[in-house]
Amino acid sequence: MENATKALLIAAAVLIAIMLISFGVYIISNTSSTITDNGDLSQQEVTSFNQQFTNYEGPNVTGTRVNGLLKTVYTHNLTAADSSQIVQVVVDSSTVLTGSETVTPARVGTGNTYSVVCNYNNSGRVTSITVTQRT
Repeated sequence: MENATKALLIAAAVLIAIMLISFGVYIISNTSSTITDNGDLSQQEVTSFNQQFTNYEGPNVTGTRVNGLLKTVYTHNLTAADSSQIVQVVVDSSTVLTGSETVTPARVGTGNTYSVVCNYNNSGRVTSITVTQRT
């Protein structure tokens, strides 16, 4: 009877050890995949940064939406952490926002239609926006 009890205790100890090892491997694998997922954070930041401007992009954008874009860029430029985050806006070949403005930006005619194109740097971040009035 004593041998059977000892055998059951050993079997229980082996099962507990296997469960602890399995749990450890599970935790380590989840932690490493989380660390790998965070490696793409900079791309997520670029996408989030760009989205505030690309929402206005298109071939037939109303003047009201272009004015909204100008206000968005102006506000962004005022709060930009450094000069590398400044976004310039060129309307019909004239630069209207360069990042050094301290007054509300120029406005475009609300009755007109415009083509809005975002320009990107090598890392995929919007650095300038070209606005051209459609005829």
